[in-house]
Amino acid sequence: MTNYKNNILNFLDIETTGMNSKVDRVIEIYISKVKDGQVIKTFHTLINPGFRPNPFILRLTNIKNEELETAPYFEDIAQDLHDFLTDGIIIAHNARFDYSFIKQELKKYGFEVNWNYCCTVKLSRNLYPKYKSHKLDSIIERINFSDGERHRGSYDTDVIKNFFYIALSEHGSEVFLSAFNKSIKQAAIPTELIKFNSKEIPESPGVYIFYDETDYPIYVGMSKNLRRRINEHFYQDLTNSKDLKINQNLKRIETIETAGVLGAYIRESILVKKYQPLYNRMLRRNNDLIKLEQFIDGNGYINLRINNDNNLEIDKLENLVGVFKSRRDLVDKLQDVSKKYKLCPKLMGLEKTNHACFAYQLGNCTGACISKISIEDYNTTFNNAFENIRIANWPSDSEIQIKEENGDKVESLAFNKWGFVKSSLEDEVFKEFSENFRFDMDIYKILLRYFKSRGQCINADI
Repeated sequence: MTNYKNNILNFLDIETTGMNSKVDRVIEIYISKVKDGQVIKTFHTLINPGFRPNPFILRLTNIKNEELETAPYFEDIAQDLHDFLTDGIIIAHNARFDYSFIKQELKKYGFEVNWNYCCTVKLSRNLYPKYKSHKLDSIIERINFSDGERHRGSYDTDVIKNFFYIALSEHGSEVFLSAFNKSIKQAAIPTELIKFNSKEIPESPGVYIFYDETDYPIYVGMSKNLRRRINEHFYQDLTNSKDLKINQNLKRIETIETAGVLGAYIRESILVKKYQPLYNRMLRRNNDLIKLEQFIDGNGYINLRINNDNNLEIDKLENLVGVFKSRRDLVDKLQDVSKKYKLCPKLMGLEKTNHACFAYQLGNCTGACISKISIEDYNTTFNNAFENIRIANWPSDSEIQIKEENGDKVESLAFNKWGFVKSSLEDEVFKEFSENFRFDMDIYKILLRYFKSRGQCINADI
């Protein structure tokens, strides 16, 4: 049971440009930090949303657009806000709404949060069931709160705080504490894991595996902070049907601590392909990928062909342009590129004919199919068109070693030609995979992101 007496309480209210946390923005935040019933600190700021809010919102909040234009952006206050809210429990009216906005905005700037919050709507329903309405306006009328600027952070936060302590005084600590715990966000921990001590999970990078009752993996994930990420699965601050289904089937958790994030990403990718967990959709790509290869025809023009031989051995990919999950994805990409750059559909393998392609007759092909464009011009256009699509050149003439450290844990990962070679650690995850030195699209993308994040100039889309 969570006791409000032993916690700092962060009474919070936000104003926003709308109701959808994925597209709308926060324009005002007010927080009153309370300890032992006394306000010890406040946090207040207007926030520039980056656009002019709907006039209705401006009228409702009495916030002027000119004030928002000169206010800081969320990025500018994210660190301070995060630090202010890190301790204690958030208390808000319709708390899920406020919390979802705060969480969504902080996530954009690298802050993953999983804070406890208490909803005063639920608290009012639990303590005052005789009342039909538990909206903030109804509570203001009920407690006869003084007039002020409704829909402004300071006033609304004061209403929430006063209601909280009035309800406490009217019902006494025992009844209030029971209602308080019914109104707080609770961990959705499966029955079998109630005794599970999350503090035993390291706050370090690594991979985690969720097992079902048959002891088979149902989900594999990674994080730079294992404890925080695993705990996030057990909270329902937003409705997440996947997490709920995982929780219903979860019987055991296994963690693999790594020396760094790269090692965690690589292991996650390998384990998902190995076990094909039910709730991993994004990485459950198998080896059945379609290759797009280039070759030079008898006239000297670059042509393309689709290859389904499933041979992804690293040393046999010299003519590889790209790898696709399906023929439909591949054809769609070729059609887009052909139209944009007026490349010949016939030479790209999209059309079979002994004469000029149909696109040339429509003026959408420069005529490589009937040698109407010089080989040099066509091949240059082709290379420019596929510059960010083709598999990038490996940024070295040899193997690259990447060292990661986390406390006493040190790992050196070796890669060559976008393929994983070996780890300096003895690891069962890598054993089978490193014996089969093949191109893997997910590892390619992981390494591409890694190199680009460190400022290496590599012309390829992720």
